[in-house]
Amino acid sequence: MSPLHSDAASKPAVAGSRGVVVRSSYPGLVRMLRGALVGGMIVAVVVAARSAGILEGKAALALMAAGCLSVPLSRQLSRRILVVGAAGLGWLPVAWWFAAPFPALGRSGLLLALLLGGLGAWVASGTSPRARGRSLVPHLRSIDILPVLAAIASAVVLRDLSAARTGSRVLTLLIPGYDNISHYAIVHMIRESGAMTATPWATGVATPFSHYPQGFHAAVVAVMELLTSPSVGSANYELVVYAHALGIVVVVAVTALAAGICALPRLRSRPVVAAPLVALVTAGFITGPGGTALRDGFPNFVVACTLVGMIVLLIIPLQRVISPVILGAIGGAVVGIAWSWALLLVFALLAMPSLLMPLSRRRWEASRGQWLAAGAVLVAVGGSLFVALDVLSVIQLSSQLAVGGGVIQPDIGMLFAIVAGSAGLTLVVLARAWGAPRGSAARMSLRTATLALVPLGGAVAGAAIVMLQLRATAKVSYYFWKFAMGLELSCLVVLVGATVALVTAWPRGASTRVARLIAAVSSGILVVAASQTFGYIGPTLAPYGVARTESTTRTRELALEAAKAPNPTGERLLAALHVQERDRSRSVVFLPYPDDDRTYAKLAEQWYLALTGTYTDRSTKVVMSLAATRSPQAAGARAKLILSSDPKALVVVGPDVLNSVRRSMDPAFRDRVVAW
Repeated sequence: MSPLHSDAASKPAVAGSRGVVVRSSYPGLVRMLRGALVGGMIVAVVVAARSAGILEGKAALALMAAGCLSVPLSRQLSRRILVVGAAGLGWLPVAWWFAAPFPALGRSGLLLALLLGGLGAWVASGTSPRARGRSLVPHLRSIDILPVLAAIASAVVLRDLSAARTGSRVLTLLIPGYDNISHYAIVHMIRESGAMTATPWATGVATPFSHYPQGFHAAVVAVMELLTSPSVGSANYELVVYAHALGIVVVVAVTALAAGICALPRLRSRPVVAAPLVALVTAGFITGPGGTALRDGFPNFVVACTLVGMIVLLIIPLQRVISPVILGAIGGAVVGIAWSWALLLVFALLAMPSLLMPLSRRRWEASRGQWLAAGAVLVAVGGSLFVALDVLSVIQLSSQLAVGGGVIQPDIGMLFAIVAGSAGLTLVVLARAWGAPRGSAARMSLRTATLALVPLGGAVAGAAIVMLQLRATAKVSYYFWKFAMGLELSCLVVLVGATVALVTAWPRGASTRVARLIAAVSSGILVVAASQTFGYIGPTLAPYGVARTESTTRTRELALEAAKAPNPTGERLLAALHVQERDRSRSVVFLPYPDDDRTYAKLAEQWYLALTGTYTDRSTKVVMSLAATRSPQAAGARAKLILSSDPKALVVVGPDVLNSVRRSMDPAFRDRVVAW
């Protein structure tokens, strides 16, 4: 019996008139009242602890994780992690469409209270609370340690984010990735307004992000609320909490993906086979194309790619089509993609035909309640996609795809190898499954084989983007390279699924102690090999004369070297914030002088707008006039241009250069150049 099914009611029978047996309803009512009492008490305790500031930080985060993994969605820990990860990252941001009903408590605090209270009420209302309590604890196998190891490995790679303790350190890490400005600005706006600014019913000052889907950012805000509170702190504090929350969201997404591999039925008793596959996927998302995208400032894109992979891993073992829990998780992943990086919906849609395989009427058998629940999921997914498309409706797709931008191109050879390899392996699975007897394990591999549509259809879509860009600008640019990285990461998961279908079909040999030892050693060697697939991971070898030849290794090590020394512009930005905060009615422009070779002038001003929460369509026009300033005269000329365009504006510079900039200007503007 599924853990989600309620206990069989064993109500005492009593004799009624004419010998008719009547079942008493009092025990059921007592159980309901008991459940309501226990659930209400837990909710009250959580609300009180959150309101008092006791339940914050790591304790709140750990309690939320424990609560989510206690929901009896499956007996397997890995499957729970996969389902909760897909559903949480997809559906959770919907809660930020509207203002919070209890602003002081925040949505995260409210969700935590309802989650724990609901679990308590469910356990207490059962005919056997002890049995229900036991069902909250998942069954563990040795393979379930692999998602934990993937989480640890991901956290180690992203340790700079979690170790940051000052705003200047966070800016040193984030400034090199240009798009990090936009993501922080959106998160800060959601924190201040209490809701997404990119919904059809959003109100307030128009921002450049009014038509930017903000699902990923709402997930980051949810984690920030758990780590602190709904109240917005100082810029320095918000930056630190943002960095920690950003790392946590990425680690959760990668962990859920790794858990999806471990939840595949054919791998549950084969941890030595699963370990190298988990290492390969984790490396692809943390140090391969996914790691490159993170350094470029595209964390929303990386999380959306993990959601595509989760859809694949949810579909492969799906025996019954009408499974409301799994459909809810798949639907959540689809919604999460649409609200994070909508172009990746192409891969999600290409994976959907696998749901129908193998074609069998028995796979559609379900109760009326299951059909109603599945229908509700489809309605919710359709409504969420409609809202997302309404947000994106002002964007003309053909012209948007031709827009340029800075992105590190993926390794072409690796891209071709993974896409072609996944297509080839899935076709081999198809050849094996096509003539297999109905109901056999090989026949079930038709779902995996149908995933060949992902690499094949994705390659066709990528070629269409290339043609459009060549026709518009005569060169391949930003959106194709990001689409190509998404294709590579999606096909990496498909490749793993096809490998599982082929490898686990081999007959097992005699399981002797020597054989198990050889298998374990081989698995360990393959784990090391998989971790190095996308570039060398380990201590730098440059002092020993070893050249950094791979592009991913070189890019990663250069980023690490650049992050060692504090970014001078970042420190000056934080020092200048109080000028804007002192007078919110005036436009304050940060002039990055003296010039910093590590930070573009436009980039510095955009960070100032993001940190002060003054990012508007009007303010961004000033940014376009900024350029590098190498002398006091150039700084004075730039300040005069800004001040003459807005009679209420102020220009802020450092106290060490204030007098030199003022002396180089027209006296009429000098008083409006200030220092921090």
